[in-house]
Amino acid sequence: MCLPHAGGSSLSYREWQGWAPDWMTVRAVELPGRGRRFGEPPLRRMHLVAGRVAAAIADQVDRPFALFGHSMGALIAFETARVLADRGGPLPVHALPVGHGGSRSERLGRGEALHAASDGVLIERLRSYDGTPPEVLANPDLLGLVLPIIRADFEMLETYRIGALASRSTCR
Repeated sequence: MCLPHAGGSSLSYREWQGWAPDWMTVRAVELPGRGRRFGEPPLRRMHLVAGRVAAAIADQVDRPFALFGHSMGALIAFETARVLADRGGPLPVHALPVGHGGSRSERLGRGEALHAASDGVLIERLRSYDGTPPEVLANPDLLGLVLPIIRADFEMLETYRIGALASRSTCR
C-alpha cells in the first residue's frame, strides 16, 4: 500500500507496478478529495485517515503487505500501522516511511498555521517548495481545485501529535 505526499494522489505511484517484481502488486491509496475520489471532502485529521486506511486494509488484504508512505504519507503509514495493531488487524511485514522531517509542524511567523494563511501566502509557500508545477500556481481554475486539498492536508499535519491517536484508533 502506497500513501501519497500532501496534495498528492495515487497517480504518484502509477508507474511503480512496472518497476516491481512479478510477485508484487503495487496498490496506491486514493485519499478522499483527490483523483477518483475528487467528489468527496478531504479529511483534515490524521485519526480519520489512518482509521479508514486501516479498515480498508483489514477488509481487502489476504496476503503479506507493506506500507510505503512519502512525506505526509509516511505519517499516514506509521499511524495506520498503529491503528492496525490496536485493532488486532493484519500487520504489515514492512513499514517504509520516507521523506518526512519528523514531528515538526509547518508554521508561518507569529505561530500562524499555514493551512489558515491567505491564498497568496499559501501559493508563495508552495512556490518556495518547488514541488508544484508553475503552470498550476499560475492558473486560478486549477488553484481553485488544489488549494482546498492542500489546506486540508496541511491542517492534518499541523494538528497531528504523535500518540494522540491511541484513544481514537477505533474511529472509522
